[in-house]
Formats: sequence, C-alpha cells, structure tokens
Amino acid sequence: MKSGRLALLVGILLAGSFATAFGQAVNQGDISGTVTDSTGASVPGAKVTVLNIDTGVTKDYTTNDAGVYDTSSIVAGNYKLTFSRDGFSTLVRSSITIPVGTTTVNA
Repeated sequence: MKSGRLALLVGILLAGSFATAFGQAVNQGDISGTVTDSTGASVPGAKVTVLNIDTGVTKDYTTNDAGVYDTSSIVAGNYKLTFSRDGFSTLVRSSITIPVGTTTVNA
C-alpha cells in the first residue's frame, strides 16, 4: 500500500515538473540576424542592445566574425533593438513584436 502511494506521489511530482518546464518553454522567443554595412559586408563585433519594452529589461549581445547575433531564449513580447559599432551610425529598430519561435531582424 505504501509503495503504491509513493509511486502516485512521484508521478504527481513528475507531471508537475513537466508542466512547469513546458509552461516556461511556451513563452520563449528568439531574435537572430546579421549586421551588415552599406556595401553588404558583415560587421563583426557590433553591439546589439535588446530592450524588452514591456519589462524594461535590457541585454547586450555582440555579433560574431560573420556579423551574426542570436539572443537564444527570450521572453516573447515587444522589443527595441539598438545596433552600434565604432565608425558606424547607430541604428535603432523599435516596436518589434517577438512571438514564440524565432524572428529574424537584420540590420
């Protein structure tokens, strides 16, 4: 009898854990893209500042050698992206709605 209750308790805990993990994954988005100059050449080392307009949370990213950036998992919502690098004009992309899934924002 006790082992049956223990199995039931473990089952309930596991089900709750899966529901929590799934619930967190459901509200996740991702922004990725490539930063290029006016000639189409990639801009490595560009700073990409991502501001969640709804929460005020800001995070900075840097483009790789190919000029690509990726935010990985972020909360779906409304964002403002600022792209900057010494020697280049700053570009701001605002009012970008990020749904669940991946969104491409090139600059």
